[in-house]
Amino acid sequence: MMTPNQRGWMYRIVVAVCGALAVTGCQKPTPPATTETPRHEAPPEHAAAAPKPEPEAPSADDSSPALDSSPAPEPKKATAVKLPVVIPPDASWVAVVAFEADAPGGWVTGDFDAERNKIEIRTRGVSRFAMDLSRLPIDWSRKVILGINGRNSELVKRDYNVYQVGRDDSGGWSVIE
Repeated sequence: MMTPNQRGWMYRIVVAVCGALAVTGCQKPTPPATTETPRHEAPPEHAAAAPKPEPEAPSADDSSPALDSSPAPEPKKATAVKLPVVIPPDASWVAVVAFEADAPGGWVTGDFDAERNKIEIRTRGVSRFAMDLSRLPIDWSRKVILGINGRNSELVKRDYNVYQVGRDDSGGWSVIE
C-alpha cells in the first residue's frame, strides 16, 4: 500500500509524462531517410569525382541581389490539448493532480457518507485534486454536499465522472470545467 505522499509523487510524474507526450506527440512524423541510391544517379563515391557545375556569377547589369525564391516554411503552431485526468483503477477515488508551489509535498484524502449523501475531502499542500465520482454510490436525486477542509457546498452533477477541483483566486476551492 502506498502512502498518500508516495501516491502524490507518482501522480506528479504521470502528469509530467503525459504533458511531455502531448507536446511531442503533436508533430507530424517524418519518413526515415533511405540509404539506397536511385538507379539513375551515380553512387556517392563516384559522384565526388564528377565535376560540379559552378554557380553563375551575377551580371553587372543585374542590380537585384540573388535571393532564394522558395517560400519560407510555415512555423508550427502549438495546440493546447486538454488531457483527461485518469485515476488508476487500483487507486483511491480521489487523487492529487497538482501540489502547491511552496509545499514540499502534500496529500488528499476523502470519505463518503451515503446516509447524508456527503463527500468529505481533506487536503494539505495541494492546489488541485481529482475525484472519480463513478466509484461512489452517490444518490444524485438528493442534494449532494461536498465538504473540503471543513467548508461545505452543494455539488451539481456534470456530464463527466472525474471532477477536477482547484484553488481559485480567493483561495477557495471550485470545480474546474
